[in-house]
Amino acid sequence: MVKEALGWGNHINFSAENAESGIRKLLEQQQGMTIKMKSDEAYGWKSSSHSDRSFRSDTDIAEKAPEFFSILDSVPHAVICVHSRLIIFANREVPAIFGWMSEDLIGSDVGVLYQGNMNLFDPYEGDPSAVHRQEPVTAEIVCNHKNGHEILCEVSIASAQDSVLEGMVIVSHKDISKLKQLQEDFRLTEEKYRKHIDAVSDVICSLDEDLRIISISSSVERIIGYSPEELIGKRYHETGILCEDHLEKGFANVSRVFSGESTNASLYELVAKDSTRRFAEISSSPIIRNGMVIQALCVARDVTERIIAQEALQESEKKYREFFENVSDFLYVHDLEGNFIETNIASKIVTGYSEEDLSATNIMDFVPPKYKPFFPDYLQRVRKNGKDEGFVRLIANDGSEHIIEYRNSLIHDGNGNPVAVRGSARDITEYMQDKKALKESEEKYRTILENLEDGYYEVDLKGNFTFFNDSMCAILGYSPDELMGVNNREFMDRNNAKKVFETFSQVYRSGQSTKAFDWEVIRKDGAVQILETSVTLIRDSAGNSTGFRGIARDLTELRQAERQRSSLEKRLHQAQKMEVIGTLAGGVAHDLNNILSALVSYPELILMDLDQDNPMRKPIITIKQSGEKAAAIVQDLLTLARRGVSTTKVISINSVILDYLKSPEYEKLILKQENIEINIDCDDDLLCVVGSPFHLSKVIMNLVINAAEAMPEGGSILISARNTCLNEPIKGYDQVKPGKYVVLKVSDTGAGISADNRDKIFEPFYTRKIMGRSGTGLGMTVVWGTVQDHNGYIDVCSEQGKGTTFSIYLPATSSRVADGPSPSIYDYMGNGEKIIIVDDAEIQRDIASRILNRLGYKVIAFSSGEDVVEYMKSNSADLIILDMIMDPGMDGLDTYRRILVDHPGQKAIIASGYSETERVKEVQKLGAGTYIKKPYLLETIAQAVKEELSKLQ
Repeated sequence: MVKEALGWGNHINFSAENAESGIRKLLEQQQGMTIKMKSDEAYGWKSSSHSDRSFRSDTDIAEKAPEFFSILDSVPHAVICVHSRLIIFANREVPAIFGWMSEDLIGSDVGVLYQGNMNLFDPYEGDPSAVHRQEPVTAEIVCNHKNGHEILCEVSIASAQDSVLEGMVIVSHKDISKLKQLQEDFRLTEEKYRKHIDAVSDVICSLDEDLRIISISSSVERIIGYSPEELIGKRYHETGILCEDHLEKGFANVSRVFSGESTNASLYELVAKDSTRRFAEISSSPIIRNGMVIQALCVARDVTERIIAQEALQESEKKYREFFENVSDFLYVHDLEGNFIETNIASKIVTGYSEEDLSATNIMDFVPPKYKPFFPDYLQRVRKNGKDEGFVRLIANDGSEHIIEYRNSLIHDGNGNPVAVRGSARDITEYMQDKKALKESEEKYRTILENLEDGYYEVDLKGNFTFFNDSMCAILGYSPDELMGVNNREFMDRNNAKKVFETFSQVYRSGQSTKAFDWEVIRKDGAVQILETSVTLIRDSAGNSTGFRGIARDLTELRQAERQRSSLEKRLHQAQKMEVIGTLAGGVAHDLNNILSALVSYPELILMDLDQDNPMRKPIITIKQSGEKAAAIVQDLLTLARRGVSTTKVISINSVILDYLKSPEYEKLILKQENIEINIDCDDDLLCVVGSPFHLSKVIMNLVINAAEAMPEGGSILISARNTCLNEPIKGYDQVKPGKYVVLKVSDTGAGISADNRDKIFEPFYTRKIMGRSGTGLGMTVVWGTVQDHNGYIDVCSEQGKGTTFSIYLPATSSRVADGPSPSIYDYMGNGEKIIIVDDAEIQRDIASRILNRLGYKVIAFSSGEDVVEYMKSNSADLIILDMIMDPGMDGLDTYRRILVDHPGQKAIIASGYSETERVKEVQKLGAGTYIKKPYLLETIAQAVKEELSKLQ
């Protein structure tokens, strides 16, 4: 066939054998000619030699094959025939492409059309050209138009030898300039909107009818840990991503999409790759082509943080695009009734039917019903005009409808009577769809950006806004006119602008996108907003950087909630550690108090019997002081257990400070570090607080020692106390509630505390000192525990190189410190009252018995609760001193309950080497009096016994 001889199609090469057969058949049928051509050793189509390009007879070649040129004249593409570089034929389509009339070109050198491509017609030895090949050649070359401009054509070239058409080269052209331009426009548009979607952080996924994942955006890996490659090709319900409880809802929504509906955002629980739970809002919509749903487009937004912190987080959509298939052309012949007589193989591309199938069908079989009434008009036009061209819609074998561009002409028999119609057609369905899709694509992604709740922006390389959506205007509080062209530095302070500039610069230098960084902006109304922002480099078609684009999401409330949550978590963590350490410390304190009793109490008893000039007094006093120091450490442990403050009274912070300045610890500090200056600055009318002088003195001592050690080269320390009234909470290391406070401050001019260490200074056993030489690591923990026990708050302000200030807020009281002289030991002497001591430790019973006997009381001691209960069934006592913890057997609470059965209202004192517990408070509710801590001290036990005995029944 001529189609095959010309080699038209998508670079499809047709053999010389087929070309020879088709042309010979047409000429023999129409002219009754018998043509002999060489094949192998015989005649056939092949390229002429370099030296022989002339005809073998003087007869004009056009006269030898008029029907052949009639066929070429009906082809809907520009066709020329060349012999010896001269154009000997040009069909009627040549003027439409090249601008020359056919008669103007005939006889011209072929260079007028192919200047610069003459190697196609002028081969030389050693480099055979396309003309010498056995098969026709198809190529894309630049041709010359009559007015001088260039035309990009798809050209098919074939040659003949030793035949009626000997030595002639046939060249067919198709102008593809517009097609190439459309393809380039489509590529640029596709690239533009793909980059828009690349800036969106939502997950975009498409599913086919089998629910297989066709495509999914790379943001899925950030959300659930799976890469797109791990998911594409799998059915979404088999990936394990969707929680089983949500599968049924997922199936229902996908079914609605494939029935043509869109679904609003629904909440789904997802299972990430690391088995953690995530939450996403997923909306779906159908992708429809030719009235059919071919895919489901799903957009998933990660809302995990919103579910946890009740904040709305949103993700954006990422696009995907489809590419159009190549256009296909075909040739055909049908009779005057529309029955196909002959078609080429290209027809199958459009109709889906083979050549054999089409040979028994009518054009009407493929025309949609509403267009069938117009078919007779078409046949009439062809008969009348001898030709017809236009567009028609055909239904393919698979039911799809195609738009066909055709050009037809009448075929006449030897008598000039019309017998059939010859034509060529080109399927332009995808071309038309391409234009429509291009328009829809622009509308689609413009709609996406306009409806995106997150802010979308584009800036040039200087940071000036060049494009943005309405959400970006709403975030910044400006109208579009106010925002256009403004530099993004206008919305930031200097420090934040520097950080943002460095981020944009990094994206520019590396070409790598930044998915999310916090960007603090200042709105038009002055409010500061925290935006999570992505930044992607914008490039033009040449790959040059032209600006930046990104998505901005307002996370102000979320970030504030995160900071507050972090602070609460730190405080909870600190409290949990203190609880654990405190439990341990309390148990250790109980055992140590029993041991220390001998070191503290026996020396007191011995000193009562020694004269003032006795040489043994000094070593015994030393033993007593060592025991008291050990007892002070035990007090630190009890403070650590948060149960150390039991003795509270109205005190003045001024008095506590003055007492510390008179203490041996202060004198030792001054002697050790002479280059430190300590100043005191307190209000004269300082309010009182309720607390333990001993523990608050320890707080001052620890803070001053730490301040001194922070200034090894010397410096100054300021101890101050001020009355403060807070009308609203203030934020420090603790959240200080409104109220009246006495604020105790210890400030130094030392090295300061680094940010990394600031959060650790109150942790047990955390210290930067040399253990065993300058501290135990419990000093600041004791400070923290004491402040908590006094219902107070602590704040730390420190800057490296500029010193540190600790501020302690203690609730103030309107009560005043009681006046009067301190009582002496003789005020606590007894009058023979009967006192029972119950303690499971023998040494504790002995010490308490000796002290009370010296004070003039009659004492009976028991080692268990069971023994004293049995004794009290038939006896009585003025007072019972009960050890709270006795093992094995009954503890103090159970013992007291049993005693009250026989002796309602029995007076009692509770003692323990551990700490005050809920069971101690329960005993006191039953009627017991004072709670005293071990080791037993003469003054402490004497005062407690005297006060309890003096109470009325």
